[in-house]
Amino acid sequence: MSIFLLDDEVPIEAVRWLYFRRSGGVSTWKPFCGYDSIRLETAYRERYNGSTDPVYDKITVRGEMFEVDMESCQCIPIYWFGKKRSVHSRRKTWCSTRVVRAVWFQKINWLPLDTKLSEVIEYEHRTYAIPKLKGVTGKSHKPVHKYQSNNYEIKWMPDGTIYLVTKSAEPFGKVRLHGGLSSVPISRGFNRPAETSDRPPPITHVCFVVHGIGQQLASIRHECAKYVFHFSNIFCQFTCQNLLAIRFDNLIHRV
Repeated sequence: MSIFLLDDEVPIEAVRWLYFRRSGGVSTWKPFCGYDSIRLETAYRERYNGSTDPVYDKITVRGEMFEVDMESCQCIPIYWFGKKRSVHSRRKTWCSTRVVRAVWFQKINWLPLDTKLSEVIEYEHRTYAIPKLKGVTGKSHKPVHKYQSNNYEIKWMPDGTIYLVTKSAEPFGKVRLHGGLSSVPISRGFNRPAETSDRPPPITHVCFVVHGIGQQLASIRHECAKYVFHFSNIFCQFTCQNLLAIRFDNLIHRV
């Protein structure tokens, strides 16, 4: 049984935020890193509790190259237009995309459940399942609580295992499971708790590469090497002229 399965509120680190991604014709939800997810969840709870502080309106994510609009739940690029990286590109990896806050996940590959269904399950869990699970004595194989809709059924077992029985992909946010599974164990909270240490390394250098349309990668590398060499020479000349106490006679091809 999960350590917070019987808690009234899911801890911040157990909630995971994800963004929708389509790559190679496959649609899926990709989780934000722990650092981003914690900041998004903190902003969500502050806004839910009535905060109007603008600092919680937009949260920078994904190495500070994107920001999440908490009102529209969109992950938007900061440094380029959100539809495509260029008019010629068909890839949508770097486009504006939907964002979801997930509390309930299926345990097969930890995809989030549909948002509306997740809200229903959370309500049923808090209102009915938690009191019944706390009152479980002895062993039993019968569900302690059930919730049934037209296309699916949720079963809470005495040991804390929860199953979603369905024949539709709708509960999985339009992302289909492999193998035509009909009974799937689900979890309250993500399989990896979010941690603030889970974040990209800080940016220490920025390199601007200017090239013409159609220039190939090999040509770009050659140009970069050439200009690095020129920059190194200019830097050495400037230093020797202005800082006479320092000599760089043995410095070759270094910046």
